[in-house]
Amino acid sequence: MNRDTHGVGVDDRGQSVFDFSIGVSLFLVVVLAVLVFVPTAFGSLSDDTGIDSEDTLAAERVADYLVETALDRSAASPGLDPLCVLAYFGDGTECAFASDDSFAADSGRAERQPLNVTVEADLTGGDAREVLCYQGGSVVPAASCGTGDTRLTAGPSAVRNQNYVAATRFTRLQGEDVFVVVRTW
Repeated sequence: MNRDTHGVGVDDRGQSVFDFSIGVSLFLVVVLAVLVFVPTAFGSLSDDTGIDSEDTLAAERVADYLVETALDRSAASPGLDPLCVLAYFGDGTECAFASDDSFAADSGRAERQPLNVTVEADLTGGDAREVLCYQGGSVVPAASCGTGDTRLTAGPSAVRNQNYVAATRFTRLQGEDVFVVVRTW
């Protein structure tokens, strides 16, 4: 029997364990990188919430401005000033904030983005809060609002827009616990 005694050349040898390990490792790294990158690359295109941090920040700032500055009574008597509330929601009386045709301008909010402000409370004892109305020196549910009364809501309704941000502040108005709710989208 005649044996070939010279060594095996580079072209004649098979794949080694090291070559296989490096190839599989590189393949797995590339596949994992693609799986991680693709959803984040196209995730913003499919984001249909329409809510961003600017909306949240704006709602919080407007709520703070209204409750702590524009509609605030005084340090001696906490709560909302009824005259300022009436001025803000449409009775025309001047108050601490700059009066303009746009309530968004009074709130320090740019007119390019929708803003809704309501004063709400649970006066009927139900499960939900209702929008209030200012009637003869007291607050009542808006369902009881008549002509000459001031409905405590301003701005476009957020009902038709499900992607809104709401900032809520608890305070008092005419001896009632109320919530000032600012919605923006």
